[in-house]
Amino acid sequence: MTSDLGTVPQAAIPAFPRTPPAQNPGPLTLAEYGREKGFAVDWLRELGLTEDARGVRIPYLDEQGQVAALRWRLREDAPARFLWAPGTQPVPYGLWLPLNRDAKGLMLVEGESDAHTLWKMGLPGLGIPGAATFRPAWAAALRDRPL
Repeated sequence: MTSDLGTVPQAAIPAFPRTPPAQNPGPLTLAEYGREKGFAVDWLRELGLTEDARGVRIPYLDEQGQVAALRWRLREDAPARFLWAPGTQPVPYGLWLPLNRDAKGLMLVEGESDAHTLWKMGLPGLGIPGAATFRPAWAAALRDRPL
C-alpha cells in the first residue's frame, strides 16, 4: 500500500477475522425478553409468560382468568415479531389482574411490554395488541372507567 506517508508493509496491517455467517440463535427465551425489557424472569412467570419452541408465550386471559388467546413474541430479526395461535380471539391484555379489575381508571398502552411496565410500577392499565387492533366490543371492559 502506498500513500504520501510512504509504504506500509502488509505485515503491519492487522488481519481482522471475517464475521461468521449469522447462526440461527433459536427462539426468543424468557431470560432474553426479561433482559431486553428490564423485567425479572420470575416476575414474568408470575404473569403466566413461558417459553417454547416458537418463542415467549404470552397468554391473554379474560376477566375470569381463562385463556382467551395465545400470542408468541419472536426475535426482533424474525420475519414477524408476533404470532397468534390459530383461532385466537384477542382481548385487551391484563383483564384478569386484580390491579385492573379494582381500578377506577385505566391506561391503555400498545402491547404487552408496555403493560408490563405499568404493572411493575403499580399502575393499572391494559395492553392493546397493536395500535390498529382495538375492537368496539372491548369498550364493555372499559365502561364507567376514566381512561
